Amino acid sequence: MEKVIGYTESFFLSAMQFISECAAKRKEILDAAKDTADDTELPDIEALVEDALFFGPDEDGLCFNLTDNYDSDRPFVCTVIDYGEGIILDAA
Repeated sequence: MEKVIGYTESFFLSAMQFISECAAKRKEILDAAKDTADDTELPDIEALVEDALFFGPDEDGLCFNLTDNYDSDRPFVCTVIDYGEGIILDAA
């Protein structure tokens, strides 16, 4: 039986904030002519969920080092709640 995967509104809002910060950082880098590769794919909700599920939580239920390839100023961190039949992702 496949587990049901879901996320809370606070996870969604935290993820959207992280994605917004990544977009701003990319613009800052491009505007300063530190890089010319403006085709770098930014993360989306699905990428953050996939990374959280792939890396899994630490002993405290936290997922760190998600999407560390986006040159963001801070990592995206979330909590993973495994309730047996499914997994819920929440903001840390």
